[in-house]
Amino acid sequence: MTLVKHSLLYALARGVPGMLNFVALAVFSHLLDPAGYGQYALVIAISTLLNSVLFEWLHLGLLRYLPTEAADHPPFLRTIIAGYGLVVAGTAVLGALSLPFVDAAIRPLVGLALVLTWGQVWFELTLELLRARLQPVAYGALSLTRAVLSLGLGVVLVRAGLGSTGRLLGLLLGALLPGLVWSAWCWRGAAALRHDRTTMRTLLRYGLPLTVTFAFSFILSTSDRLLLGALQGAAAAGVFSVGMDLAQQSLVLLMSIVNLAAYPLAVRAMNEHGEGAAREQLVNNGALLLAVSVPAAVGLSVLAPQIARVALGADFQGAAVQLIPWVSLSALLLGFKAYHLDLSFQLGQNTKQQIWIVLMAAAVNVGLNLLLIPRLGYMGCAYASVAAASVAVLLSWLWGRPSFPVPVWFPNIPAVLLGSAALWLVEVRLGGGRGTLALLGQVVAGGAAYLGCYLALSGADRARLRAWWTGRSRTARVGEAT
Repeated sequence: MTLVKHSLLYALARGVPGMLNFVALAVFSHLLDPAGYGQYALVIAISTLLNSVLFEWLHLGLLRYLPTEAADHPPFLRTIIAGYGLVVAGTAVLGALSLPFVDAAIRPLVGLALVLTWGQVWFELTLELLRARLQPVAYGALSLTRAVLSLGLGVVLVRAGLGSTGRLLGLLLGALLPGLVWSAWCWRGAAALRHDRTTMRTLLRYGLPLTVTFAFSFILSTSDRLLLGALQGAAAAGVFSVGMDLAQQSLVLLMSIVNLAAYPLAVRAMNEHGEGAAREQLVNNGALLLAVSVPAAVGLSVLAPQIARVALGADFQGAAVQLIPWVSLSALLLGFKAYHLDLSFQLGQNTKQQIWIVLMAAAVNVGLNLLLIPRLGYMGCAYASVAAASVAVLLSWLWGRPSFPVPVWFPNIPAVLLGSAALWLVEVRLGGGRGTLALLGQVVAGGAAYLGCYLALSGADRARLRAWWTGRSRTARVGEAT
C-alpha cells in the first residue's frame, strides 16, 4: 500500500495547487483577451524551452542519484548548485548579447522569460529534492504556497493594468519568494559553488542525452502554439493554449501525481532489490496510472461543453469544446509514454535511444502542423498532436524492450475499460445540464459509476482495499485499548 499511500499524499500535495491552477486558468481566461493570453502562452513556451534544453539534466540527475547518495549529501547537492549557477551565468551572458538583435517591442518579454526560467528552475529543484527525500507533506506545502501567491499576485497585477506581463510577474514572484525561503532549510550545508567532478560527470553522462530528448519533447508538446502564433497570430495561439492548458492542468496533473509517488519507489526497488522487484513495482505503478487516467480522459471528453461553459471566458468556449477531446487523448498517450514506457530507458540507463524516438515524433508533429494549420487552424494542431503522440508511444514500447522491458499488460485493464464505459453512459444520460452544480453532479455520478464497476471487476484491488481497512480498524482498536 506504499504506492497508494504516497499517491494520496501527493494527490493532496499536487491536487490542491492543481485546483488553484485550474481556477487561475478560468480567472485569467476572463481577465485577458485571446491576444493577451496568447502573448502570455508564448512567453511560457519560451521559458519551457529554456528549462528543457538547459536545466532538465539537473532535475533528472537529482531525482535519479540522490537516493543512492544518502550518506554523502553535501558534496552531491553542492554539485547541483554549481551546475545551476553555471547555466544561469551562461544564459545571462547570452541573453544580454542577444537583446540588440531582438525586436524592441518584445525585449521586456524575452528578459522576463529568462528571469522567469531561473526562478521556476530553482523552485522546481527544491521540489525535486523534497520528492527524492520522500517528503510529500513538505512538497505539498511548498507547491500550495506557490499556487496561492501566483494566483493572488497575478490577479492584482493584471487588474492594475499590466495585462499579460502582470500574469507573468505573478508567476515569477510566486515561485521565487517561497523558493528562496525554503532553500535555507532544504539546501542547508550545500551553499557553495564547489563541485565534485565525479558527480558532475555522472550527472552530465546521465542527463545530457535526456536534455536532447526533452528539447525534442518540447517541440513535440509546445511547438504547435508557437507555429500557430507565427502563422495565424497571438489570438489563435491564445485560444488553442487555453484548451490545451485545461487538459494538461487536469489529466496530466492526475498522471503526474501517480508518477511523483511511483517513480522513486521503482528506483528504490531497483537499487535495493534488483530488476525483478523493480518490474513488480512497475506493474502496480502502471495499473494505478491507467486506473486514474483513462476515466479522467473519458470524463473530460464527454463533459467538454459543460466544462467550457462553467470555467472559461466567452472568447474561448467554442474552441475549447472542439479541442478538449483531442488534446485529452494526446495528453493520455504522452503521459503513459513519459510516466511508464520511458522508464525502460531510465531504469536501463540507456537514455540515448529516447532522443531518436522524440525526434521522430517531433518531426511528425511539426510537419503535420505546417500542413494542417493553414487549412484547419487550431484543430490542425490538435490532430497533429494525437498523430505524433501515437508514434511516440509505439516507438517507446518497441525500442525500450531491449534496455529494460517494462510490463504493458496490467490485471486491471478490463476493469478500467468497462468502468470507463459505465462512466461514459452515465454522463451521456445526464447530459444537457447547465451551471456549476449540474457539472459537479455529473462528475460525482460518473465517478461513482466508474468506481463501482471497477471495484466489482477488480478482485485484487478489492482485496487490497479490504486489507487496508481491516488494518486501520485493528490499529484503532489497539489505540483505544491502550
